[in-house]
Amino acid sequence: SSAETLDDYEEGTWTPTYTGSSSNPTVTFDIQKGIYRKVGGLVHAMFTMRTDAASGGSGSLFVSGLPFAGAVSSNTFYSGSIGFVDSFTTVAPQAIHIGSNGTTIVLNTHGSSDGRGSISTNITTANLTNSANCNFLIGQMTYPTDA
Repeated sequence: SSAETLDDYEEGTWTPTYTGSSSNPTVTFDIQKGIYRKVGGLVHAMFTMRTDAASGGSGSLFVSGLPFAGAVSSNTFYSGSIGFVDSFTTVAPQAIHIGSNGTTIVLNTHGSSDGRGSISTNITTANLTNSANCNFLIGQMTYPTDA
């Protein structure tokens, strides 16, 4: 019943981590915090990340570690928002999403340098800056889960 669904309440922490689609970068974090609340089949996850060093890795850059997978649904994606971004190399994340049954946040940017293209280009591990107080990202997502 709906009352039982609302009784399904949980909150806690999770550890957001930068990962690569082909190989993971080596990252030293100075801020790495995630919190979540789950009510019934709905999860709200927030995260803050900043690095002091980042190198290596290859492929698209992701934020991994979400506490629950997105609900399984064919051709469905769940988006979130970025509240703050600073000190990436040539391009920075401008949009985030996860796929059906996903626990990894995809970081996207505009497909053109003037910022008017579609937000369909994945950020890559090469966009991580290897310096103190860089790759700062604050974001949040609210998404359905089957858990």
